[in-house]
Amino acid sequence: NHRFIHASATDFHPHHKFDVIVFSEVLFYVDFEKVLLRYKSFVKPGGFIIISMYSQEAMKSYDSCWKFARDTFVKIDDVDMEGNLKKSADHATIRTKFHIEIYRAHK
Repeated sequence: NHRFIHASATDFHPHHKFDVIVFSEVLFYVDFEKVLLRYKSFVKPGGFIIISMYSQEAMKSYDSCWKFARDTFVKIDDVDMEGNLKKSADHATIRTKFHIEIYRAHK
């Protein structure tokens, strides 16, 4: 059984632990150190944290987040994904790219 929960990253208080927690395009907007350390306690032993962020060479502001995650968790794998995204307003197609890293939550 799978269950997805959508909640505020800073206010969520689970009543159980998770096998996997995914942060998709959120860590840039929060105090990522505080959020990642908080959520580490919500992951079961042997569980994973997956982080996805928009990837662009000019976006060096993400570097500190990636470094903190790599120092805090055990990095297992990473992947860069790229593709076309169609904007709904003018139907224009733009190129987009994401970097995703998978970590074991507990060392």
